[in-house]
Amino acid sequence: MHNLREWSTGPLTRPFRLALVLATAMGSVVLVAASERVRGGPGVALVLMTTAAALWIGRSEWRNPTVPGWVVAAVIATLVVVAMATPPHRSNDLWSYEMYGRIVSVHHANPWVRPPSHFASDPFLARVSTGWRSTRSVYGPVFVTFAALVAMVARSSALVARLGFQGAEAVAVLGTLLLLRRLTHSNGAVLWFGLQPVVWTSAVNGGHNDALVGLALLGGAALAWRRRAAAAGIVVGCAALVKFTALLGLAGVVVWMLVNRRRKDATRVAVSCLAVIGAGVAFAPRSIGVLLSSNHNVSRASVWNIFNTYLVPGHVRAHGGWQIDVVISAAVIAVIGLVAFLATRLRKWPDPFLPVAATTGAYTAASSYVLPWYSLWSLPSFAVDCRNPLATIAAAMSGVVLASYELPQSHPQSAWDPLWRDLTTVAAPVVLFAAFLGTVLLLARGRTIATGTEVSAPA
Repeated sequence: MHNLREWSTGPLTRPFRLALVLATAMGSVVLVAASERVRGGPGVALVLMTTAAALWIGRSEWRNPTVPGWVVAAVIATLVVVAMATPPHRSNDLWSYEMYGRIVSVHHANPWVRPPSHFASDPFLARVSTGWRSTRSVYGPVFVTFAALVAMVARSSALVARLGFQGAEAVAVLGTLLLLRRLTHSNGAVLWFGLQPVVWTSAVNGGHNDALVGLALLGGAALAWRRRAAAAGIVVGCAALVKFTALLGLAGVVVWMLVNRRRKDATRVAVSCLAVIGAGVAFAPRSIGVLLSSNHNVSRASVWNIFNTYLVPGHVRAHGGWQIDVVISAAVIAVIGLVAFLATRLRKWPDPFLPVAATTGAYTAASSYVLPWYSLWSLPSFAVDCRNPLATIAAAMSGVVLASYELPQSHPQSAWDPLWRDLTTVAAPVVLFAAFLGTVLLLARGRTIATGTEVSAPA
């Protein structure tokens, strides 16, 4: 313990932290470039260790800056290159994006009406995961329009298509890091977010559009902080036209502005956001189904998986039934209630970043269907004040969800895999949800010190 303190605050601080930054970045490199070789227990351990290291580095760097800016830039640049140079292994969602784009730009059809399987002769259909080939677009008009542009440029080139989506996410991540640096004037927030493995495995390498949502929500909170209400609403509305769940962040912004700004500003945020969504739906009327749809499953790392595993019969999990309907309905109620509670209790927070992050993060904390990349909606806004306990818990949840997907769906590769599975899909989600809820209650009762956010004063 004495040695750890010496490394953290004494003369060994700089070399120790630099070494830890490089080791943490190398962990993400291994997870991206050698993902198949570390599947199973080694991958779980590596994800959890790199996530924990990223959180420690970010908090330590905020208190006592020692890592030079050029080192941060070099590490991030290396991670971008590795993530984009490697084809995605964990998810084929990128190819679903490409098919939805091709349905528009090549087949001149409506992706909210025609699923990819309708175009059996399309050469990209074989790249789409089998389970998603008959699924119509679940994304909003803004993202489908972007996907159509990528498909138009890529034509028949799978490489260009892959780099188009991976490049967009890389730009979103870099934009997030630059905005965090500008808001906080600290490399702590940059390292806290930029070293987390989910950023490179799920966002950039996987090409998932969730980094775009996270950047938009961070930007919307920054605009609200600077009293640009209409612009904040427009940005959040655009995020909702990528994924509708971005509207959870709107609750945090509007309630915060009702207390800390003029009521007229809160109204402007809400009206401008809804106007953008209305324009998007008018442009693509069939996309309204996206706003009303939900995934009728319980994912492996959801807090509700414990009920799904032990209370729902196996044949019901496979084919559906009233038991799973009850679990999913309870999860929806829990998410809505948690969002309302968080928005209300954080209404007097010094800035809107934590309210936006917390209300958006409520989905990953309480939803029945959670995937690793969903945490990218809230982590950028949490990073603004990464010392807050809610930020630490949210990032830990992200690491656990990502770790759970390092395990094979069936046929354990080692005797330890069942133990890792129980840890990441049953025990840890419940413990972290309890910690999240407990921290919220402490915040509500005023027992947790409000550290606030050291951001540039509003103009």
